[in-house]
Amino acid sequence: MDRDDQYYFICDALGLRKPYIWAYSRLNMTNTVMSKRTWFVDEKHVSGWDDPRLPTVRGVMRRGLTVDGLKEFIRAQGGSRSVVMMEWDKIWAFNKKVIDPVAPRYTSLDGSAKKLVQVLVNDQGSNELSTVNLHPKDPAIGTKSVWFTKNVWIEAADAATIKEGDTVTFINWGNLKIAKIIKESEDIEQIVADLDLDNKDYKKTLKITWIATSDARESQPIAVRVAEYDHIISKAIIPKDEDWKQHINFNSLKHTDLQGEPAMKNLKKGDIIQIQRKGYFIVDKVYVAGGSLELIAIPDGSKDSSAAPAYQNGKTKKEKPAKIAAAPAAASSEESVLGAEIQKQGELVRELKGKDAKSQATKDAIAELLDLKKQYEAKFSAEYKPQAAAPSLAPSGSDEYAFRAEITKQGEFVREAKTKDAKSQESRDAIAKLLDLKKQYKEKFGAEFAPIGRPEPRLRRKEKRNDIRAHC
Repeated sequence: MDRDDQYYFICDALGLRKPYIWAYSRLNMTNTVMSKRTWFVDEKHVSGWDDPRLPTVRGVMRRGLTVDGLKEFIRAQGGSRSVVMMEWDKIWAFNKKVIDPVAPRYTSLDGSAKKLVQVLVNDQGSNELSTVNLHPKDPAIGTKSVWFTKNVWIEAADAATIKEGDTVTFINWGNLKIAKIIKESEDIEQIVADLDLDNKDYKKTLKITWIATSDARESQPIAVRVAEYDHIISKAIIPKDEDWKQHINFNSLKHTDLQGEPAMKNLKKGDIIQIQRKGYFIVDKVYVAGGSLELIAIPDGSKDSSAAPAYQNGKTKKEKPAKIAAAPAAASSEESVLGAEIQKQGELVRELKGKDAKSQATKDAIAELLDLKKQYEAKFSAEYKPQAAAPSLAPSGSDEYAFRAEITKQGEFVREAKTKDAKSQESRDAIAKLLDLKKQYKEKFGAEFAPIGRPEPRLRRKEKRNDIRAHC
């Protein structure tokens, strides 16, 4: 923007066409220090330039970000001129919308034997191989082979929710009737079930995932190892005067072992899949006999900006959002910065309106103000409201200048509230407070409040006549 005039000068000097220049701000991401990527690589804190924790193209693509997801995210930002600090969960939420309709579904259970419970299916005879759709809503994505055996595994967390007599839906199989639950102490050792495949009522049944187990090699599950990456910088925004090295997350990588269904042997490097009831993953290394299939967890934007799903007993552990206190609390540093920027832009708009309300500069300033407020609402899930004045209606002391400043400030608040909704309760409360301040001003200084530069209000006819008689 600072060099636009110079650029146009050169165009004029050379007789070239002058294009319209649209300047936009840089997009910043939380928990990210772009200038320190080389340091992280050199110090071996990451595996290389394609490490999923690094904000590089290779890194985020390896973690499962798609080109279409990135494009959708950038389109949503628009051509804003304000400095933007975006959280990672936004970009992953856009990415989820792209991969969810096309990601094939597979099944994996917790790899620990202590967290698995065997289910004995009475009516199941020999091992059977069947074909099911990879995606429940799109048969065009393809099919996979599923083994049905007399003994199957389910996760202990699911087994704990089952009672004798329940009808449970085993995904991709059908309904099973729970005949008996065998326990040792408090732990479930085995569950005995009967096939109830003719029962097609799945509305009120418990849905669980399972994998077959038998002596046949082709029906045995495979080893799956999942890498879960967190932010390598633990603090969202680091001030310039703060040592960024104090916020390095040295525990940003966690591995989880799973047992996957045999069909996962056919996955290729770069394939994006959904493990049912666990989340989305991208294949980092293909399965080889005697080894394991290596996956990287893809954030879905539903919780922390980049933290991967945490597993507990094979289920996705969802963290409850912190409750917002009823009493007003101090705003976060990010919210304060954005709020101050909105306030500053609002002052610029008022100044430009005073000069020429219909000028292009005024229109551009208003557009930028609206864009800032839109960002605020998207980031903090609430409309921006100017900082309320102190509870006391008037400043202490008899300083007229301070009193006038208080009334002027409240007047600006009223105008902004009326712009949003002139009939709202907020506007009414603001107007009532302004009138009360003006009443106090008159009582204290013996005159009506009038903004500097505004002519005194015209006297009513009766007051004017009495005033003339007094001077005669």
